[in-house]
Amino acid sequence: MQKITEEDYYKILGVARSATEQDINKAYKKLAVKYHPDKNPDNKEMAEENFKKVSEAYEVLSNSEKRQTYDTVGKAGLGGGGGMPGGNFSQADAEAMFSQVFGGQDPFSVLFGEMGGGRGMGRGAGGPGMQFHFGGMPGGMGGMPAGRGGRRRTRERPDLLPDGTRVTVRGLQGAAQHNGKSGEVHESNDVTGRYTVQLDDGEVLRIKPENLLQSCSAELTGMERKPELNGREGRVTGWDASGGRYHVSLDGQVVSLKPDNLILPSGARATVIGLVSQPRWNGSTCKVVSFDRERRRYTVQMKDESTHLALKLESLRL
Repeated sequence: MQKITEEDYYKILGVARSATEQDINKAYKKLAVKYHPDKNPDNKEMAEENFKKVSEAYEVLSNSEKRQTYDTVGKAGLGGGGGMPGGNFSQADAEAMFSQVFGGQDPFSVLFGEMGGGRGMGRGAGGPGMQFHFGGMPGGMGGMPAGRGGRRRTRERPDLLPDGTRVTVRGLQGAAQHNGKSGEVHESNDVTGRYTVQLDDGEVLRIKPENLLQSCSAELTGMERKPELNGREGRVTGWDASGGRYHVSLDGQVVSLKPDNLILPSGARATVIGLVSQPRWNGSTCKVVSFDRERRRYTVQMKDESTHLALKLESLRL
């Protein structure tokens, strides 16, 4: 095995700068299996370093915003390798990404199309001569041990989902079989920018914020055609990006509602969108503090905790 000496993320993965998301995903899967420490017990130290470099490159290039920053100003714009000062991409971070991308399938099955009856990694999956033994978290959760390479939150922040928040997985490509599954946030990692989520089926994933939808109760409002529904409470279960509507469970049925037909509860985290007068806040995550029914405006708290904005219903997205 040769040590990866390249520093350019594209060269590390062996893809062109014009590579598609699919190209990057495919390259990562191939190299991650090649350099996984469990596959290289006789050269584990070098394999681990290569594995971390491949994972760090994928972490940046698989994220459209980080990739654009990297393409424009290089690693300096990310605060170091992968957005982490000093390139502190830990083995735990690399393992967490590996687990999420392969989604509990045997890596060889995923790569070579033998998908039937994929074996869970948490139970020691692998082909001949290869085993994966991913440690368990405290409390019996499968996945990587907590506290390695990450920082557990000790207090709530306006820009992050609190521990215990119910969520629905959405928009995963490398592990699309998890889309639509429900689970609970257990912690966030400030280094990788991912949440640790335990799914209801017992599996644990590390997921980016954009791939989670907070599942919360919300009050119906502005229902002109069905005014009898105003004031009723439903539960948000999904989001239709193409139609710009929430899927809301109400009396055993699922209805499709626009954002301005739902009042999000206090404490919900949401993303600010569509502001014209204060565009710098667009894309920021905030905490809903209250809702003024007369003015039909939310009061939200921003990340710095001292800034509060008054926003219309349509200016927030879960």
